[in-house]
Amino acid sequence: MSKRGSLFHTSDGYSGSPPESDQAIVRLAMKTPNLSPEKKALLEQRLGVAAQKRVKGPVISRRPNQDFAPLSFAQRQMWVIDQMTPGNPAYNLPIGYRLKGSLDLTALENSFNEVIKRHEALRTTFAVQGGEPLQFIHSDFKIKITITDLSHLTGEQCHNALQALASEESVRSFDLSHLPLIRACLFRLGEADHILIINLHHIVADGLSIALLWDELDTFYRAFTRGDDPRPPELAVQYADYALWQRQTIANEAIYADQIEFWQKQLGGTLPVLELPADRP
Repeated sequence: MSKRGSLFHTSDGYSGSPPESDQAIVRLAMKTPNLSPEKKALLEQRLGVAAQKRVKGPVISRRPNQDFAPLSFAQRQMWVIDQMTPGNPAYNLPIGYRLKGSLDLTALENSFNEVIKRHEALRTTFAVQGGEPLQFIHSDFKIKITITDLSHLTGEQCHNALQALASEESVRSFDLSHLPLIRACLFRLGEADHILIINLHHIVADGLSIALLWDELDTFYRAFTRGDDPRPPELAVQYADYALWQRQTIANEAIYADQIEFWQKQLGGTLPVLELPADRP
């Protein structure tokens, strides 16, 4: 994924395999090495066109309404689960970093807020409107890094306290209808030794997002500590744009309409009661 794209998204599943028709062309080329020059040229042309189609990919435009958007299918799944068990931390994405050396807290906090300003997903909440869950994008939001000083504790005491506090933060729930859906906690172990815990809800980020988040934080932090005024290019597409494109694309594809109709019939009416063993927790 390009670092110029929106960092914060939710995985919706992707297969890197070429389409079946392209695979057939590749198999044909392997089985028939002694083609005439004309047929070889035609085959190379077909392969080239197929490769260009895969590289080019879909065109996703900015959505007309910048204030809200539908949920992607992956987001909707997590939202439904959260409605069933509110505050369940199963979809928390906590990660820790150890920071050695002098730390400019103001620059770090400003870096976080620049990333949040740059990526709509990090200032998005989820609520029902007209019977349909929507993601609402807030125009402005800033976080405050919470700081806990553990430098007065001895080695083992500090380690135990850090473990307990970091574990507590990792399972602290998010309210999907209210900001923030990203938190940052800093634990001071010494004058030049800190632990940074970043926690996000999976509905606004995924594993790739976290690695790229750190990359952007590093870029902004270096700029702020040098006294620069970073102005990266505006993102062409945000995750909410992708979510709208996904919903419109699926709705317009007959194959998906057939699948939806099939499962509506299969799941329609009264579902049988599942007889599951309940003799264990």
